[in-house]
Amino acid sequence: ADGSYVGIAPTSPPTITIDTDYSVMYIQPHNISSYLFYIQANTYQLRQLVFDFVINKQKSEDMTLLADHILRDGNGAFTMERQQSPCDRIWVTRNDGQLAILTRNVEQQIDAWMRFISGTSSGGPGLFKGISVISVDGGDDQVWVSVQRIINGSTVQFIELFSNELFQNYWEPK
Repeated sequence: ADGSYVGIAPTSPPTITIDTDYSVMYIQPHNISSYLFYIQANTYQLRQLVFDFVINKQKSEDMTLLADHILRDGNGAFTMERQQSPCDRIWVTRNDGQLAILTRNVEQQIDAWMRFISGTSSGGPGLFKGISVISVDGGDDQVWVSVQRIINGSTVQFIELFSNELFQNYWEPK
């Protein structure tokens, strides 16, 4: 009430500082813990945005640095989703119809990439066209994909669900 507080106005605009200058692909970013993941505009790099207390600003780390081929070999990315359970993962649909999956566990310092190719149909391997991760109360997330397949010479689209990865029956060698 002493008049010392000045709100945002044309004469007192907010001060905005740029911490990182990497361009962003126009798809929804996703977070794991306090990290924000986004695809760089070149479509070949997944970046992790995090605040660094040592330098007192945000920094953007290249999560494909040690696996540069994972998105580049597939001609880049076009969609991305996040899975929370049973593991933190970023699912990326590549332009060649394959999936690139980053498993990320910050506490255990785990960063692991995996490439997933759709199984074969009567006309060859399928092509992933989209992905959706749905949270389930009291259970693991469901991973749904749209897959283009060739059946009896015709191109068809299927919506498919990945099975639960925590299996009930364990294999024992004989």
